[in-house]
Amino acid sequence: MPIAHVNGIKMYYEYSGSGMPVLFSHSFTSDCTMWTLQTPVFSRKYQFITYDIRGMGRTDSPPGEYSLDLHTEDLYQLVRHLGLTQFVLGGLSIGGMITVHFALAHQECLKGIIIADSAAARPHTPQLINPEEVISIAQSRGMVGLADHMISNRLLAPHLMDNPYAIKEYRDRMARNNVIGYCSGMRALSRMRDRTGELGQVTVPTLIIVGDLDTPFIEPSKLMHSHIAGSKLVTIPGAGHLANIERPREFNEAVLAFLETVPS
Repeated sequence: MPIAHVNGIKMYYEYSGSGMPVLFSHSFTSDCTMWTLQTPVFSRKYQFITYDIRGMGRTDSPPGEYSLDLHTEDLYQLVRHLGLTQFVLGGLSIGGMITVHFALAHQECLKGIIIADSAAARPHTPQLINPEEVISIAQSRGMVGLADHMISNRLLAPHLMDNPYAIKEYRDRMARNNVIGYCSGMRALSRMRDRTGELGQVTVPTLIIVGDLDTPFIEPSKLMHSHIAGSKLVTIPGAGHLANIERPREFNEAVLAFLETVPS
């Protein structure tokens, strides 16, 4: 089980394949298993690397204040641990936000970036309208209790509410989360500063992906596209917030087409 000791924590990561390194960060309340449908596809031609961010999956969930800057430093230290000098960085949801922050801090390391179902500023999602409410539920009822609250109050995306498989996957995924990591991560998202005005500094090739059902992230994706010169925006029909899982073929095709344009 690959573990890197970085930035004061033990961080879990996985890798497969060889070639140009492509490193992906997962969504909030998930872990690197969310890339199961991408790993065998991307690793045919590239070295595909995934990891669990601080507070999620098999990476440590220490108490204390988290931030997007802290997640970015964690990633930078992982990159140094792995000996990567130039690579493509991608991420979905909070992983995309980490990608934005990393590009603004360490662009010299990057061959290109992929931002999926994400934003350069605090997103307007139900959980972040009143983050302390969901944090309180998690602390008092645990992660399964929070999942049941979200389901019973129909706070998930409408296209998921009538999908029994999606509901079960969501509940199971939440159950694997750590309350400390969730609460600290939620506060980090709620405090996220707006980086939109800085996106003009990004000069590496950029792909932005969003599902056409991912309502809170459609306009933020268009906004990022308008601020990053030469970026490409791909909208995936029938996909919500987890485009890589809900429409894996279309997601993979968009990423692979982009990677073909990135000089190795």
